[in-house]
Formats: sequence, C-alpha cells, structure tokens
Amino acid sequence: MKTMSIVIAAISLAVLVRNTYYVRSGRMSFRQALIWFVIWVSVGYGALNPSVLDRFLSLVAMEDRMVFLFVVSNLVLFVLTYYLYVGQKRSERTIARLVQELSLVRYDLESQRKREVAASGTDESG
Repeated sequence: MKTMSIVIAAISLAVLVRNTYYVRSGRMSFRQALIWFVIWVSVGYGALNPSVLDRFLSLVAMEDRMVFLFVVSNLVLFVLTYYLYVGQKRSERTIARLVQELSLVRYDLESQRKREVAASGTDESG
C-alpha cells in the first residue's frame, strides 16, 4: 500500500471523526453529516482500494483513473456549490424578511412614542 493512500485514508477518518463531533454538538445537521459521510467514506475507500475505481471506469466508458477522478470531483464540487447557493439564497430571503419585520416594529414603536409625547404635551398644557 502506498504512503499517499494511507495519508488520504487517515485524513478521511479524521474528517469523519470531526463531523461526528459536529453532529453531537449541534453544529451540523444529520443531513449534512450524511452527505459528508458518504463523500469521505468514498474517498477513504477509494484510497485504500483503488481497484474499485476500475469497475466505475468501465461503467462510464473511461480508461484513465485520473480523468475519472477529475470528472467525479468536479461533479461533486458542482453539487456542493449549488447546495451552498441555494442555502445562501434562503438565508438572504430570511434576512430580508427579518429586516422588513424589524422596520415595521421600529415604525410602530416610533409612532407610539410620538403619540405618547403628543398626549403628554396636551395633558400638561391643559
């Protein structure tokens, strides 16, 4: 077994342990952890057993492992980028809604304060 395979498998294992810690501490959802679990188990298993890639090469009609890994990693990066984009848009909508609600609350408080000042001003003069 090559040294690089062992290093990649060790990194994969370390990330899996870290993700487990994040799930237990509530910093990562189970769904996110499951996605990362699949990715890192695949990376670790592929590093320890590179012949597994040969089966996938024949399925997608490719001959070179490096090209296959490049294509797969780009697809994974595309999916993760899309996932982050959707999450960012959801956060932007939530922030916009909260800002609108905060503006309405501030307007209501300011209107109420003005009415109270106006009411107390007429009471003192009367």
